[in-house]
Amino acid sequence: MIILFKNHKAIKIVLVALFIFAMPLAGFSQTDGVGFDPYETFGDDGELSNETGLGDAEPVSVAGRIINVALGILGLFTLILFLYGGFIWMNARGNEEEVSKAKKILTGAVIGLVIVLASYGIANYIFTNVQRTTDVNALNP
Repeated sequence: MIILFKNHKAIKIVLVALFIFAMPLAGFSQTDGVGFDPYETFGDDGELSNETGLGDAEPVSVAGRIINVALGILGLFTLILFLYGGFIWMNARGNEEEVSKAKKILTGAVIGLVIVLASYGIANYIFTNVQRTTDVNALNP
């Protein structure tokens, strides 16, 4: 990443932009967003999830959400690389060195996109099958 940017100001801008866009994604990985109230009083039914406020989501689904958020952030980074490579190419003005640099950036972005999409497919397949095989309700109809 340092090779792509010649000055540190551009690196700081990209990191701040990634942080700003990634914060809502991190919040969505914590809960499904339906009826979540952290200040809700604890119920008297004795369930651990109500007393601790941690929720009753299965660890497999929580891990799947976290991985989806991480892959979403990597996809956002890939989009930024596409935009940066296109910007370099459009401003090359026929300079073969700049065009070559832009092509390398875009090639890296395409490879990164393929890796992110393949990772998403593999993770989705694994977590779907693990969740299906460990679902207690599916075993006892």
